[in-house]
Amino acid sequence: MSGVAILDAGQTMSLQDVFITSINLFGSEQKALLENVWASEKLDISGKLVQLIQAFDNNRYLLIFDNFENCQNDDGEVPDPDLAAFLAMWMSAPHRSKILVLTRVEYKTTSAYRVFVNKIPLVEGLPVTDAVSMLRNLDPDGGLNLANAPENTLKAIVEKVGGLPRALEIIANMISQNPLLPLNVLLTEELYDTYRDELTQLIGGAYLRFGPNSRRVMKALSVYRSPVPIVAIQFLLKNSHPEIDIVATLTTLIRSHAIKVTDPEFKLVALHSSDLDFVYSTIPHEGPHSLPVLHRAAAQYYAQIEVPIENCSSYAHLESHLIKFDHLVKSGDYTDASIVLDQIEPKLWNWGYSALILSMATKLYDRLESPEFSVDRVDVAIKLGYAYFNLGRYEPAEHLFEESLAIASETNQTAPKILKLRNSSLNALGVTYLQLGEYEKSLAVLSEALNMSRESGDMRTTSSRLLNIGDTYVAMGRDREALAIMNEALIVARERDKPAEVATCLARLGTIYSNLGEYQDAIQSFEASFAVAERQSRRTENYSRALLGEVYLRLRQFEAAEAQLQEALRIAEEIQHVPTQIYTRDNLALVYLHTGKLDQASLIIDPALKSITQPDHRSLLISGIVLGVQNKKSLARKRLQESLVESLRLSKRSKRNHAALYSRSVALAATTVLANENRQQEAITALTEAIACCRSAGVIASVRLLLDTLASNDGQGKLGELYNLL
Repeated sequence: MSGVAILDAGQTMSLQDVFITSINLFGSEQKALLENVWASEKLDISGKLVQLIQAFDNNRYLLIFDNFENCQNDDGEVPDPDLAAFLAMWMSAPHRSKILVLTRVEYKTTSAYRVFVNKIPLVEGLPVTDAVSMLRNLDPDGGLNLANAPENTLKAIVEKVGGLPRALEIIANMISQNPLLPLNVLLTEELYDTYRDELTQLIGGAYLRFGPNSRRVMKALSVYRSPVPIVAIQFLLKNSHPEIDIVATLTTLIRSHAIKVTDPEFKLVALHSSDLDFVYSTIPHEGPHSLPVLHRAAAQYYAQIEVPIENCSSYAHLESHLIKFDHLVKSGDYTDASIVLDQIEPKLWNWGYSALILSMATKLYDRLESPEFSVDRVDVAIKLGYAYFNLGRYEPAEHLFEESLAIASETNQTAPKILKLRNSSLNALGVTYLQLGEYEKSLAVLSEALNMSRESGDMRTTSSRLLNIGDTYVAMGRDREALAIMNEALIVARERDKPAEVATCLARLGTIYSNLGEYQDAIQSFEASFAVAERQSRRTENYSRALLGEVYLRLRQFEAAEAQLQEALRIAEEIQHVPTQIYTRDNLALVYLHTGKLDQASLIIDPALKSITQPDHRSLLISGIVLGVQNKKSLARKRLQESLVESLRLSKRSKRNHAALYSRSVALAATTVLANENRQQEAITALTEAIACCRSAGVIASVRLLLDTLASNDGQGKLGELYNLL
């Protein structure tokens, strides 16, 4: 073993904690290098993690994450995207080091990483000998009569609580509160039914032995849950209990093992995680000292120390805003919580924290069922829908947008905010229909949204609606109409002097030029787009690079295509934008297929199939081709069949879904060539239907790229008629 590092999550644990603790394992030279990596502004989180994990190399290190339940949600998942990214990369990277996670909540991960997790449920506490030693160590000066107590008495106490370490601490605490308490009382009191009940009742017994002021301080800590400085406790209790000497009370609680100091330098204090729920449960739900009142006061504390939203340049700067949001939700101030979400959502959106937006919006959405919150519910439903959308979960997004539109349509339609929300609902529903392949429905609702924007004179939303209508025309193969719409959107963006919108319009124009086969114009548009976007929006830069990679792919400039697509994938993973990750992985797999790198093609396409609940027909198709070329015929046949089912489903939803029709035709051709099934005529029929919908030069070039991957296996010339149609 080369080294061991222990991180106590206490109430929480960040990626920075993991990084800084980990680098202390290494020698001075390596440590200095990694400190510069962490401080670098040029490297994103993914780049920093790669260098950290590479540093572990072939040595054997052990990282221990204690109290990790504080980093998990109720479902056992890790909601912190940076910490989750670290764990995912750690599990998938080749090295010999291990992480030992100690948690009271079952750790859950995606199926892709399940093989790397070995779960060992612990149902017992410390061995009796160790537990007895712990009891004696909790009485260093002998004042609790534990240090010199008979061995058999201590063993009986240990067996009573199952050797649970926290229970042993609580016993010491109970005795410190009542030094005359005979040890045999601990053996005769009927405090326990199960281990969980034992600990809960022990906590209750210890808690009740404290005076009222100590209990009030413990309640305040249970409201905060996370470690806080002394001033936070003073803030919470200053109005209701100004007579309490907070410092003296905290000192007593620390000496009694009732609370702990989690950061001596900054003097952060917290309850033990096992005590939190019990102490919190003793706070009333009504009255002047109730949970809503205390959570509201806690929100006010964080409002005082938060970084102004306009000055927040990193996720860390948003910490106080995020905690304030949670306290407002728990206090029942849903309108104020919605305002906080409104303020921080653009930052989270731009930085790629869709999963966090999903979590926050869900907390609000579930509590806004009363008619008095109808306006807030529409707003939150739209946010929640977009979070699902960006995570590739289009069906729940569609449901939420339809609900938000229905509520907005039933409410006072002349109120400006309702009109704005109705417009937003129409737009959101339109882009979701577009993603689901329901082009006619998409065009209808987007056109209605555009008319509303023009009537209200809102140039910002006018530009957005034009862009989305242009995308719909592109999907329908109506590229010339799309070109006119996109140029109109570009004019609006330039008139508004909004560089980020200009970058988006240029990227969309690049897509249209690429489809039309006007590749030099496409390249110029994409390069102009991300030249602006890299200073304005990582999402737009990501989009531009992904599509520029596709242009080079259509031109069969595979080296240039790979470079752009790899950079696009890096950014997409950094900002956690699932749709672009899938699209980029598909095209990288095509690059590797055409350059004979079959293993890389297989590795790059597999995550695309696991990114969303319902894999994309194109991902399934390319995966099937990769498997077929590798002569894994049974797996290839299965994957191609899945692609056929999905493309058929989409083409039924919209008869003009040329992407699904082209995909279906190639999947049928691949089944004929690679799986030895005679489906050639079906392929010809599907291709004929697709061409009738769209025969743009760029789209045809992409279909040829797919068919060419099958050519080396087409000894009987079964693809000939398909090529003739193209």
